[in-house]
Amino acid sequence: MSTCNAVSSNNKLSYLSDQQKKSLLLLKDHSDCSEIYNSFEVEHFQITEQVGVDNLATTIKSCSPDLVIYDIGNASAEKLSNLTHIRSFYQGALMVIASSSSEQNHVLAFNLGTDEYLVKPISHNIMLCRAKALLKRCEQNYIAAPDKLSVGDIALFPQSQKCEVRNTEVQLTFFEFKLLMLLAENAGKVMSREFIYSSLLRRDYNGIERTVDVRMSQLRDKLSNQGVKNGAIETVWGQGYMFSVAA
Repeated sequence: MSTCNAVSSNNKLSYLSDQQKKSLLLLKDHSDCSEIYNSFEVEHFQITEQVGVDNLATTIKSCSPDLVIYDIGNASAEKLSNLTHIRSFYQGALMVIASSSSEQNHVLAFNLGTDEYLVKPISHNIMLCRAKALLKRCEQNYIAAPDKLSVGDIALFPQSQKCEVRNTEVQLTFFEFKLLMLLAENAGKVMSREFIYSSLLRRDYNGIERTVDVRMSQLRDKLSNQGVKNGAIETVWGQGYMFSVAA
C-alpha cells in the first residue's frame, strides 16, 4: 500500500514561498532511503515521498512535481517497467536512482522514459548537481518546444507527446517520440549516433551498441505502416541518420 507524506521545509528557508521552491516527488520501493535526499530540502526543494506506485497519478496531480526521482534499489526489469506507468501520465523530469550499474538496466531505463540514471553509492552533492542540471535542460526544452511541429505528413505535439500522420495518431514509445522529435527538429541534417546517444541517452556511444539502431527500425516500421515513405528517415552510412525533407 502506498504511503505519501510531505517532508517539512527547513526553518531557515521558511521565508521562501511555495512558488519559489522546486517540487520533488521521491518515489521509493522501500522506506529507508530518505536520508540521502536531505540535501534537496536544504536547496529549496519541497519534497513529497511515496512508497510504491499505487495511486501515483493522484499523487502527481496533487503535488505537481518539477522532478520525480524513482529510487528502486536493486534494479530489475519488473521495477523498471514502472517507468512506462509513470510516463503514461507524467512528462516532466524523471530520474532513476539504482544500485545496479548494468548496461542492460541503463538501456532499458532510458528506453522506457527516464531522463537520467544514477548508480548508488553516489555523493549527495553530485546527485543534487545532476538533478539541477536535468531540471535546467527540461526547462530549456519546455520553453523552446513548439506546440506543434510538422514535417511532411508527420505532425508532432511535444506537450502531449503525440504523433500524427495525416491526422491519424501513431502510437510511439516515449523514446521513439523523442528520437523522432530530434530528427524532425533537425530535418535535412545528419544526426550522428554519438550525438543521439549524448542527447537522448546521456552517455557516450561505444561504437558497438545497437539500441538506437533497433529503436530507429521500429520507428520506421510504425511510420511506414501509416503510409510514410521508407526514405523519410535515411541511414547515412558511416555517419548516422537524417530526416529527409524531400521524402
